[in-house]
Amino acid sequence: MAFNPNLPRWLLANVNGHFASGMAAADPEIDVVREGQPLDVPDGNRIEIRMDGPFQAQYSKIEIIANIEVNIFVTTIIDDKNYLTHSVLVGQVTALFTSIPVYKCGDGPDDDGSLLGCLKLKTKGKDPFEARNFGQIAQQIRLNQSTVEGHYEIELTGD
Repeated sequence: MAFNPNLPRWLLANVNGHFASGMAAADPEIDVVREGQPLDVPDGNRIEIRMDGPFQAQYSKIEIIANIEVNIFVTTIIDDKNYLTHSVLVGQVTALFTSIPVYKCGDGPDDDGSLLGCLKLKTKGKDPFEARNFGQIAQQIRLNQSTVEGHYEIELTGD
């Protein structure tokens, strides 16, 4: 099975869509910045979605396992009245690290909207996701920042 050049685009589009729609449902007031889009939102409570990969391993002539890493950067304005604001948003983001269906989306000749497969959180040998809190990165900047990172794999088969 040869590497499909559409795979990185399909994965990124579906990952972005999953986390953006999930965050909109959890808290529509949070700004969402998708990888590949300019950061034109004002400083405030927001998440930034980023993906590394795909990294792949060929297991047979007809099976490939593709791996990706999803990193969500969480930023909140420090709220002196509610110190839990940042932790609440990190929790909402963490809850979105679930399986992600991957569709052949787009407007190219291979983009028929069909289901390619499902990204599943990797749990063997590592935590399925990791949250790291950087806190307030500078005294004069009243922002808290964290990342939540998850590791996914998708099994692809074909001729």
